Amino acid sequence: MLCPKCGEKIRENLKFCPKCGSEINSEKIKKVEESRSQTVAQIQEGQSVKEVKYAEFWDRFFAFIIDLLIINAIGWPISIFLPIPRWSWGIPFDLPYNDLINWLIGFVYFFLLEAYNKGQTIGKMALGLRAVDEETLAIATPDKYAINNLLRGTGFQIFDFIIGILANSGDEKKRLRIMQNISKTVVIKVK
Repeated sequence: MLCPKCGEKIRENLKFCPKCGSEINSEKIKKVEESRSQTVAQIQEGQSVKEVKYAEFWDRFFAFIIDLLIINAIGWPISIFLPIPRWSWGIPFDLPYNDLINWLIGFVYFFLLEAYNKGQTIGKMALGLRAVDEETLAIATPDKYAINNLLRGTGFQIFDFIIGILANSGDEKKRLRIMQNISKTVVIKVK
């Protein structure tokens, strides 16, 4: 059996998932497992699954802009009001404190919302998008969302995007970032 919330394997007769703590409802688990196995069977047979429509570049771009505005609205006041640390480990410069705060806020924002809000950040909800597992097209497990969002908000994000565009040129799943390949996630339209 798999937990319907986080996807963790669980024993039968448990009332709560040992990984995420969500309540276990055996009826709901059966429905999720039947849906997943049906979807996997359809994918293996080459059938389209509920006419999946992968998200376009501009939809994802505007969703990301909405999310960035929210992250900056949270991070900017925090970075102003917290004192900038002076490092005394023989490093002749200050570490990029604001960048660290913005990355941490961005990672937590994207990870928590995608992992525990059915694959949707606020920007994705506004534009009718969802990040899902590429094989089952079901909500991905939290570890996949964590991997997918590791480079968000860092200077490496531009490389993630450029390498992803080059590596995924002509990809039917319209992946834009290399971290999507690593985490095996895709973004689909849900409206």
